[in-house]
Amino acid sequence: MNEYKKRLVEVYQVLKHLSEENYHKIPSELIESIKENMDKDYSWNFDETKKMQDQKLCRDTIAILSYINMKYLLNKKQKEYLKEIHKKNEIRTKKHIKYKSDNMFNNIKSNKEYIENNNILLTNYEKDSLLKKIFNNILKFFK
Repeated sequence: MNEYKKRLVEVYQVLKHLSEENYHKIPSELIESIKENMDKDYSWNFDETKKMQDQKLCRDTIAILSYINMKYLLNKKQKEYLKEIHKKNEIRTKKHIKYKSDNMFNNIKSNKEYIENNNILLTNYEKDSLLKKIFNNILKFFK
């Protein structure tokens, strides 16, 4: 809980640097709640000389700011665009997990069942020695 209160300090400091127009889009009750619940002993300052991505914000702070941005600051078109990006990322993540090479052969039993149920023919190729290959070719010649 203490970490959460520290993140609220960071959130509040970032919100203070919004334009006046955007700041007033956020409900005053939310801002007051952030002020009341933030850690009074923790100090974090927004560095105006750095870009937002260079502020070294905690991941939780970014998540809270993202929620506030999505809920109160974006217009309808921007929200739809972000939802579309989120869907594409979800699909990409699901595909990555599904086709991840680490997981491909983890469940050998289900792989065997899949092979049997789908009538997949597996051919076992043995590595023949050179002498065996020559001998087999000679036998083929005489047949």
